[in-house]
Amino acid sequence: MASAITRREITELLEPGRTRGVRHAERSAEAERLRAMINRYSSFRIEKGDGWWCAPLTAPARVVREHNIRRGRGKVVERLCRELPQRAWVLDWAGGTGWLSSMLLRRRPDLTAVSVDISDVLQEWGRVNYPEPIAYISGDATSRHIFEPGMFDAIVGAECVEHFPNLASAIETAHLWLKPGGHLVVTTPNEGFWAPEPPETVRRLLGRPPSTEHSERGEIYDQSIPAAVMEETMRRAGFSRVRVEFTQFGGEWPLRGICQYFGVRAAEWAARSAEAVERLAPKALGRKLGFTQIVWARR
Repeated sequence: MASAITRREITELLEPGRTRGVRHAERSAEAERLRAMINRYSSFRIEKGDGWWCAPLTAPARVVREHNIRRGRGKVVERLCRELPQRAWVLDWAGGTGWLSSMLLRRRPDLTAVSVDISDVLQEWGRVNYPEPIAYISGDATSRHIFEPGMFDAIVGAECVEHFPNLASAIETAHLWLKPGGHLVVTTPNEGFWAPEPPETVRRLLGRPPSTEHSERGEIYDQSIPAAVMEETMRRAGFSRVRVEFTQFGGEWPLRGICQYFGVRAAEWAARSAEAVERLAPKALGRKLGFTQIVWARR
């Protein structure tokens, strides 16, 4: 078994002039299969221009990304920047390109941001395109042997837990890596409103061909997780003060459709309108209309 990566190694990795990542030495055969699959999918999305964690973007992908940032990742970053102590250590869990790390460091350059992901394609894109000092760790983000226990003040998982084959084990691993009192924040599609693409009946009414979304994703999206399951899993792992917030009313595909048929300005107006409704809506309505759920917890 490979030894855990230490804070000292991360600090050395972030020294001026150092650009290479730390690679976790051992991966299971299943992790290697997953790495190859995600690399293929990521390369396809970058080439197509609708992988909105990268750029350049198509116009619909840009509208969706900005909406997501304002109501999803942006809310997470804003709160963490207020609450984290000076020089805190943050793990961008299954962080892909590290763009959430980039958002955090632009606001709080005193933080140490570590991004762990299994995809070489996404990490290489981040290393080239983000100027912020992000420590990229290449490895299985659910392997508890990568990091030392109690290494981080916060762990942020943006749209990652739905990809993990064993949710309970992954959440227990996050608990192990956090300091006492540390934050765990997860954003993931809302099981009650999980619609990456319009239903086929809606596509037919719009005169659109059958969706290729699922065939393109392959096995990438394995599950949509009910809020109650997320809360219970976190509590069983030892987390306290677990709270769920529903956001991104209307989802993503309506904005893409509006952008395609009515233009960028109409899609931007629709996104802002949905955000205004979201601020006033009761939580019960959010459970039905929110595309994304944000789950906050403390160790």
